[in-house]
Amino acid sequence: MFVVGLNRLTNFSKGQSVTGQDWDATLGITGASGQVFPPSTFDNFQSSPVSVGYLDYSAANDDHNVPNSLVVSDNVSWAKGRHMIKVGFEWRPFQFSRVSFANTSPRYDFASFQTAYIPNSNNSGDPFASFLLGAPHKESLTFIDIQPRWSSNYYAGYVEDDFKVRSNLVLNLGLRYSVDTPRHEPHDANSVLDLNTPNTLAGGAPGALIFGSRAAGAKTYYKNFGPRIGFSYAWKDDTVFRGGYSIYYAPLQYSDFGGALTTGTSVSPVFQSSDAFSAVQSPDLGFPSYAPPVQDPTLLTGTDSSPFFVGANYGKPGMIQNWSFEMQHELTKDLIMNIGYVGARSTRLHSNLAQLNTLNPAFYGLGNDLFLNVNDPQAQTDLATLGITVPSWFGPLWSPSGQDTLGQLLRPLPQYRTVDNSPLENSGQSSYHALQAKLERRFRNGLNLLASYTFSKTLTNADSSFPTFSGFNSNVFGAQNPYNLKAEKAVSYQDVPHTFVLSYLYELPMGPGKKLLNHGVASKIAGGWQVGGIHRYQSGAPVMINAFATTLQTFTSGSFRFSQIPGVPLISPNASHYDPFSSSPSGCDANPDGTFKNQTDPATGQPSTNNFFNCAAIIDPNASDLVAQRGYTFGNMPLFFSGIRSPWYINEDFSITKRTLIAEGQTITFKMDIPNAFNRHVFGQLDGNPFSGTFGSPGGGGHAVQNAPRAIQLTLRYEF
Repeated sequence: MFVVGLNRLTNFSKGQSVTGQDWDATLGITGASGQVFPPSTFDNFQSSPVSVGYLDYSAANDDHNVPNSLVVSDNVSWAKGRHMIKVGFEWRPFQFSRVSFANTSPRYDFASFQTAYIPNSNNSGDPFASFLLGAPHKESLTFIDIQPRWSSNYYAGYVEDDFKVRSNLVLNLGLRYSVDTPRHEPHDANSVLDLNTPNTLAGGAPGALIFGSRAAGAKTYYKNFGPRIGFSYAWKDDTVFRGGYSIYYAPLQYSDFGGALTTGTSVSPVFQSSDAFSAVQSPDLGFPSYAPPVQDPTLLTGTDSSPFFVGANYGKPGMIQNWSFEMQHELTKDLIMNIGYVGARSTRLHSNLAQLNTLNPAFYGLGNDLFLNVNDPQAQTDLATLGITVPSWFGPLWSPSGQDTLGQLLRPLPQYRTVDNSPLENSGQSSYHALQAKLERRFRNGLNLLASYTFSKTLTNADSSFPTFSGFNSNVFGAQNPYNLKAEKAVSYQDVPHTFVLSYLYELPMGPGKKLLNHGVASKIAGGWQVGGIHRYQSGAPVMINAFATTLQTFTSGSFRFSQIPGVPLISPNASHYDPFSSSPSGCDANPDGTFKNQTDPATGQPSTNNFFNCAAIIDPNASDLVAQRGYTFGNMPLFFSGIRSPWYINEDFSITKRTLIAEGQTITFKMDIPNAFNRHVFGQLDGNPFSGTFGSPGGGGHAVQNAPRAIQLTLRYEF
């Protein structure tokens, strides 16, 4: 079977002012061209002395995404004897255009400074008066030289054979081979940080941008072999064994939505008042001239902006190994039991763990010395001990911004601050093991029933296909120690150890064709009734108590974790009496030595005793007093606690249905749906912030719930 398919989508995001006209030309603003009415903001820098809350106007968004995908596939099936052989191939060229005209019209920020009586004072002046005089405090725009159009290809071929060895044994054998190419930009609009290119602004130190066809970063991986092995063995007429093993490969999926890896194709000039009194250029005189984009290898060197890095091995797609073994047994007629084991091991998953320019933990013992200027005598002493000298380029590069510190010098790439690995990083891994049991009664005597139970565990250091999204669950957006990723693996935020689901549909044995009340008016009233339900009971999410620890944010993108004091239980002795609805706080206050104490209860003036977690069990290993004594160190708490979880998810849905046949081809159906029939409150995740007054409270301070309240729905339908 030969198939060709084409998909094309266009997703627009446009401000209301985008009507097709060039607003800058219409308004007479030279030096710029944009379809968005120039945005203006008021009072963005200080409070107006007359306390007027001016509203900003216009929105700068004007962009759209255009994904195009072509699918070409063919397969041939051949049956011969005990073999059913299938051979096929796929080719999927993909193109993604990120077209953005956002911020191409100038943005003007008006402040009271420009109409104030004296410079740098907000005791007089008004931002709207500055606007009327055409006196901006700040103006900016974005100019894009080349709109990127990303292209990639996916190729795959496969062969499989369903081999009937004998009447009760079937083997499924197959092999799939695929190649997924990293994306490239045909107009050479792409750029990437190359760790071997000399950086002239850093005295030739390795680490500079490269552009064009060499700048894909990732290399195409050619070893994506995916075997498929399965079997089905009928031991007896009522018992079957099944199992299998397979390897799958995830697609190469960039997490930047097409917006990264384009340094050098755009500029964002910003002009701001230098003395908080004089204005920048009036819109009447046009937008000030600025340098056009240039593909310079030293771009972003010595700035707070992050270059993008894509490693050569990032072209290796995620690999997922699956294996399973199951037994199916017919207990009685139409009552079937399944029980089995399912496992999965995933490597090279998309993640945000590498943090290429994070300070090596070997230097954390320097503590607060990391923030010293490299010319400070103590910093010079530290450098002498380490056998490191300050290169001649370091001071001129970083001293204007005051970032010529010891910690900056000790970074792996001292010419940059942070390096963004996120577009295609593949350092993640996960494992899943589960016991799965199912009992199914096929529709018989009016009853259909399905009950399933899963006992599982998921460990991972990459909780989401888009790395940043996992941070929204944990509030941790990077590894504590990117030099030891094994320590980042913990129970998954999505781990659900126990899940039991029961669903059923029962048709009452009354009415026409049934055993009871099958004639006359009684059959019309009593017949056609069905009762159904779905019951779900599952474990709550694991708790995280780490996101608010002290972090060495200047030299790392990760989040340090708290530590648990050995021998001290994390659950409070008062946990059995904990009242999450009490006005007494349940949080902790930090002591200078890193330990914690219970927050004070305003009603008594004494430490609160309304606690779920034990504050005395937690210590911040990077509290100021401890850092001063022995430098920075890592916390020992896991990212998530498997043994401490949010409340169980418990829910029951019911439905009652009555179908009445009026005449041939005419039916009246009455249905009552009762979701969350018992109106249960399933609270959200426990508050894991030790400094919160509701630390340990289900659903946090707002006691948020995960399920909807009971809402009975009645439906009456006439079919003819």
